[in-house]
Amino acid sequence: MNEPVDVPSPKKRAAKPPGAARRAAPKKRPVKKEVPEPAMVEPPPSPSLEPLPDYDDPHRDGHHFREFLRFSLKDRRLIVVGVLLTVVLAGWLGGVPLYREVKLMRAMQLLDRCQAEADSGDIPAAFNLMSQAILMAPTNGEVFRKIQIFKAGIGDAQAFLFLQSKMMNGQADTEELTVIAEQSFNNNQVELCRAALDRIPDPTPARKLILQMRLLDAEGRTKEAVDLARNALSKYPPSDVDRILLASGELVLKKDVAVGHEILRPLMNRNDAAGIAALRLLTRQKIPRPNEGDVEASEVITLISKHPLATAGDKLLEADLRIAVDPGSKNATIKLLVDAYSKSGPLDGLEFARWLNRRREHAVAIEFIGRDRALGNPEWFLVYLDAHAGLEKWGEVFSMLDAETIVGLSDSIRLLFLARAAQKSGDTADADDAWREMHRNLAYEKPEVASFVANYTAKIGETGQAFKAFSTMSKQRETALQGYLGMIRFWPPDKPMDELIATYTEMLEEFPGIGEAQLDLAYLQLLTNANSMEAAGRATELYRLEPSSLATLSVAALGYLRNGSPMGADNLYEGKTIPWDEAPHPWRAVRVAVLHANGKTAEAMELAATINPAKLRPEERELLETPVGGQAR
Repeated sequence: MNEPVDVPSPKKRAAKPPGAARRAAPKKRPVKKEVPEPAMVEPPPSPSLEPLPDYDDPHRDGHHFREFLRFSLKDRRLIVVGVLLTVVLAGWLGGVPLYREVKLMRAMQLLDRCQAEADSGDIPAAFNLMSQAILMAPTNGEVFRKIQIFKAGIGDAQAFLFLQSKMMNGQADTEELTVIAEQSFNNNQVELCRAALDRIPDPTPARKLILQMRLLDAEGRTKEAVDLARNALSKYPPSDVDRILLASGELVLKKDVAVGHEILRPLMNRNDAAGIAALRLLTRQKIPRPNEGDVEASEVITLISKHPLATAGDKLLEADLRIAVDPGSKNATIKLLVDAYSKSGPLDGLEFARWLNRRREHAVAIEFIGRDRALGNPEWFLVYLDAHAGLEKWGEVFSMLDAETIVGLSDSIRLLFLARAAQKSGDTADADDAWREMHRNLAYEKPEVASFVANYTAKIGETGQAFKAFSTMSKQRETALQGYLGMIRFWPPDKPMDELIATYTEMLEEFPGIGEAQLDLAYLQLLTNANSMEAAGRATELYRLEPSSLATLSVAALGYLRNGSPMGADNLYEGKTIPWDEAPHPWRAVRVAVLHANGKTAEAMELAATINPAKLRPEERELLETPVGGQAR
């Protein structure tokens, strides 16, 4: 512990001896320096005592912003940073839509190239470009529209039905209507072709003109078709002139090979799209008749084999011509093609397999495709099945259709082939069951599947089943028009005419804009004397709208005849040059009836001798008898 210190108290100090202070040395007193007192500083106000801001004051935020701006403008570095940030932000905000526009522009360019490749016949290259365009702008409506046009133009059933639906709703533009008309003509759907053409506005595009030429040619009026082209050439640019010349050459080749060659020869030596198109026409003409005409088959083979735009399909055309010129070279030619197409892409390979089936080289097709590839892809499988059907290997067909490993094959298509196999095997009961079940399923199938089944049954000659399939399609909105037209085309000969009239009436109630169907209905009503006054009036109006058509002329003449005016009917033919040897047989029968009614018996008998009664309906055959009082006897 610390010892306590004894501190003397004041009293003890005062008790020292009196002389002690005097004996000590005197001490100097320290001088005090003057230290200035610190200035009084106001203490900072306590935060708790600071008044709260007035958040309702409208000038408060503006005041702070102005202070910030005044301070920032004094610092150049902040100005530079602000400008850079503004530029970057503006670039980013404006760059996103600009980037989208660039991608869209690129997609449209790809689709233009895609269509050009398709026009030249290179479908695989076109599909590749289409896929790139989709990746560029997958959600753009215009890109989707262009793709549907492209797909419909190469025969895609679903895309065609999509465009057809737009046409019926009044939403199809000229490009879409042209594709509908072209595909309808190619599929022998003349009514639909005319309906689409009627909606295309003037001035007439070259593709519309070409279809009008083909329709005239289908009526046996080839000279009028060529004259139409000749008179219109000066109105079109060079690219369209090439198209019109090609169409003219194609039509003339069927009538006069020498003149057709004369039209196509200037085009066939060109290395552009017109050149390869001319060579395709010449090749197809040469295949059945290799030695006919001024152009040598060997020259065509050489040119098409070396053409820079020749496609895989052109190689097959060339092979057809080589075999036609030298049948002994068939096996060697096919072997070379098998080797070449074994290394090609799937689309080219599929086209080659179909070519083999068309040439009835079914065994080669089966070996080329192979069972594994067929069972893994429905498109290959259908070609594979077709080849087995061509060889009548119905047991193999049954075996494959029972397999559960077929990818993506529709039940209706499976039942179609089962029905055909059973029928060809002589098992009528199983065939009838399969047909019945197929038609039940067809009502629930996708439009493209229903279309395939209906057209395939027609292709194999099962017109009764085709009629039923088209009838099912007519009950679905997406396929109604195609269904009605198919029903009319494959109408059973033993079915009453009044039911056909009812079908036409039903179709026109739903699709009133089809002028061709209106003419057909008027004709059928006049044939059967049903509503003949109304039908005659409709026929006369349609003739007024299209006086150059032999069909409208014939139906209008029949209208006059049925309503007791044979002279009025005969006057319609006055001054018209009609190549009767090329005219459809029903129109010849109408003319015979008119001639008989006007007492021109010799002329009537002469024309009647050119008519094949097998190509006439029973009601049309009655027209060949002498009419009395305007009625057929």
